Amino acid sequence: MVITWALRDIAQRRVAEQRMAQTQKLEAIGQLTGGVAHDFNNLLTVIIGGLNMLLKRIEDPKQREIAEHMLDAAKRGDKLTKQLLAFSRGKRMELVAIDLHQLAPGMEDLLRRSVGADVKIAFELEPDARWVRSDANQLELAILNMVINARDAMPDGGSIIISTRTSDTRDDFIELAVKDTGLGMPRDVVERAMEPFFTTKPAGKGTGLGLAQVFGAARQSGGDVEIESMPDRGATIRLLLPRIDPPSEANAENKAPATPAPRGNGQKILVVDDEAGVLDFVSQALRDCGFSVREAADPGAAMRILESETFDLLVTDYSMPAMSGLELAERALAKQPDIRLIIISGWADAETLEKSAARPRLLRKPFDESALLEAVRAAFAPHEVS
Repeated sequence: MVITWALRDIAQRRVAEQRMAQTQKLEAIGQLTGGVAHDFNNLLTVIIGGLNMLLKRIEDPKQREIAEHMLDAAKRGDKLTKQLLAFSRGKRMELVAIDLHQLAPGMEDLLRRSVGADVKIAFELEPDARWVRSDANQLELAILNMVINARDAMPDGGSIIISTRTSDTRDDFIELAVKDTGLGMPRDVVERAMEPFFTTKPAGKGTGLGLAQVFGAARQSGGDVEIESMPDRGATIRLLLPRIDPPSEANAENKAPATPAPRGNGQKILVVDDEAGVLDFVSQALRDCGFSVREAADPGAAMRILESETFDLLVTDYSMPAMSGLELAERALAKQPDIRLIIISGWADAETLEKSAARPRLLRKPFDESALLEAVRAAFAPHEVS
């Protein structure tokens, strides 16, 4: 009996060590991935923002159609970048109470359209496995990615079961699982399945980002991912998500109605970004709405301007050489205590921003003109912007 327990303990420790090594490997890849996504976000911000501004000025129907196709392609690029950032943990998720019994079945129409007529989808939802804390958008994307991955593993059709149940291995966790009857995966593929850009699909058939996004969504929710699969025996992918108590109706969020874009009355805004395209787009969009804008291509130039001029709002990139946007915001606030602050970034550490005494607002890249102006509205007091 003692020998049996000792062998079991050794086996459990080896599994834990393997899981830790794999997690560390994925997090190291995630740091590199986050840097790549940051550069893409700068490009997409200019492209999406510029196309939205052009569409307001184009009257020719054919030219509008071309611009709209370009915008759609850029938005697909935005989706891929969000998957990268979810994996790298560069995009902080908005963690809220989620009812899996509403979220998963609510995707049924989308999922059925995504898999086609040859694949059957069924739901098995355990009554007590219902409430978790996660990001609704990222969790929906994770489910979609798992289902599409399952579909691709069943070229001749099959069935998918989406289930929730209380975890047998982790206390206070709920398993959200997607099980298929497909080709399955050998062990070496399972070990690499969540690495970004890793795919066994033919060229042009997959990005290798689907399960990477699933991993990122689970980890940022405080959970984990498990894959169980063997060749010719299908696969089961399990998201382990923290269980929470059902929220009371008194805590339900009341969404404010949409409001028109703000119009400035000459308020002075200093815009700082080391990417010329982003700097030009943000500045022009603000000028078009009636704000008075000064530009700075780096934090040093911004500090020199702040020495001689006062501003109502500072809009600054987060990642810049020599000084971060947060440090610039803190210095600006020390010089001008009434200045409002917005930091734009694709992968800033939101926790660091929240801990800062400056408490700047965060505008995620890529963004368009409407998102920029909504951030400006939120930064200014209601009576200052019409």
